[in-house]
Amino acid sequence: ARRARLVVVVAVVSAAAPDEVPSTTQIPLLPSLPGAVPAAPFTHYEHLNLNSGAALWSPAHEAFYFEILRCARDPRAVGVLNLTNTVRADTVPGRPMGALSWANIGLQQFHLPSADTLEAGDDGHPDQRVRGVIVLAWPRDKLAGLAARLEDHGYAVTTTTKGTDGGLAFRGPHGNRFLVEAAPPGVDRLGPPVMVPTTTPGAAPVVALPGGPSEGVGVRGVRFDAPRGTARKICDFYAHVFGARVEYVSETSEITATCRVPVGEGQALEFVEADDVAAYDGHHVCLYVQGDAFVEAYRRLSDRDLVYYNPRFPQFHYETLDLALRFDEFRLKDIVDLETGVVLYELEHEIRTLRHRGFDPLRGLLVSEASQEEDRPLTSSSSSENNGTTTEECGHSPPVAGAPESPEPPVAVSSGGPSSSEL
Repeated sequence: ARRARLVVVVAVVSAAAPDEVPSTTQIPLLPSLPGAVPAAPFTHYEHLNLNSGAALWSPAHEAFYFEILRCARDPRAVGVLNLTNTVRADTVPGRPMGALSWANIGLQQFHLPSADTLEAGDDGHPDQRVRGVIVLAWPRDKLAGLAARLEDHGYAVTTTTKGTDGGLAFRGPHGNRFLVEAAPPGVDRLGPPVMVPTTTPGAAPVVALPGGPSEGVGVRGVRFDAPRGTARKICDFYAHVFGARVEYVSETSEITATCRVPVGEGQALEFVEADDVAAYDGHHVCLYVQGDAFVEAYRRLSDRDLVYYNPRFPQFHYETLDLALRFDEFRLKDIVDLETGVVLYELEHEIRTLRHRGFDPLRGLLVSEASQEEDRPLTSSSSSENNGTTTEECGHSPPVAGAPESPEPPVAVSSGGPSSSEL
């Protein structure tokens, strides 16, 4: 089947590599996908975590995710729940997580804990609500059936218009806003920008996570509400910390200022300025990065004391780069003004390498698994190489090894708004 290609309409933005610092730390040659380039460190938006209240998993949640959206039930959630509670029994006795469901849609997921006692207050975490819109892609011929199921279960559905294509807007459990759009013809997945055969002779490419196929094509991303005056600085943050390609859309009388961060193929995070932004309630997103972008981002965040430890997961600590590499992940929560350090936006990010066990179902996408066995000193970044694609082509000079980092990396500026098809 044909696959969507992310149309690059922005300049490549790469923050200069930090000064080389001798280190005895040995790190693996972290894997990348074929054709990886430094300005596209994010390869996959994998999941959105929404805690589902103090009560155990309810029939309403079950119906919404598995009957209405027809997500696939991922069997790995059982093992993760058991492991989490085993660790909690030793570290925080009497504070278990009551239940955990993973609802897969294409190669993306909703992680849905409930009755988690290790949250603020005695009643567990409140029902989490994203400050924005969750955007899904759906087979065009399945939209009518989805609308009918929503209405049969009492959900109000609004038909949206995008050119000649129709879409569906509705609120799910706890008021989370969803926008479902028709996937382009032939597009059967979103996420990692390549799909190659696995290393097993004769094996077909991986097209589904454990639990089997879902009706939906995937999650296109989230369109977050952000306070006025923050979009440009949020773009600066992603460009500086991750060296990511970003797009800033300036505000006009008809367009709201927006920061757009491309993630996987056909996926993006958007931060759209709004007047009324709700308080942050702890929901989080999980993103995969390739190669040394993981190490570079960790170092830049650590320098600003922005690496975040989530007490819900006592088995994971990221106080050092060694620990982050051991777990193949770290977290950040605060997006800050690079000049003042003022928090612009709170959103927990779970940042993973492509070695992470969560990427196992897509293992055949990697360039070479053998590279994972190699070690080298952490003295410089291989991701500062352009692999044949230079930033001059997009209007910026390439970073110079060892040069000081720019306090405000250049950001592509557009006077037109990003279309829904680009999200």
